[in-house]
Amino acid sequence: MFVRCMDTNPPLMRVFGQWMVGPEVPGDDYVRLQAANAVTGALNLVKATIHENRLVIAVDLVVAGGLDLRSVLSATLDAILGSVQTWHATVLQLTGGPPPGRL
Repeated sequence: MFVRCMDTNPPLMRVFGQWMVGPEVPGDDYVRLQAANAVTGALNLVKATIHENRLVIAVDLVVAGGLDLRSVLSATLDAILGSVQTWHATVLQLTGGPPPGRL
């Protein structure tokens, strides 16, 4: 997981992670992109995509003065990890489940 702070007006913070999509994950690029699109459409603030066999999940936040960063980061990390699980479950749903003997 990574955090990138941008000194803009208003200040922004991007929290993101990248996960390699291994051969044990069923489906092709189209199915994986469909699942990423479903995650992005269903979850507020979360962006998901596939890039070079990596699942990339990001959340962009406006950082206002007086914001409790500890709570915001904790909730954001939970949202990102939950999005990874949602993406994987969506891939399995779109493909009819894991291949025999896998996962």
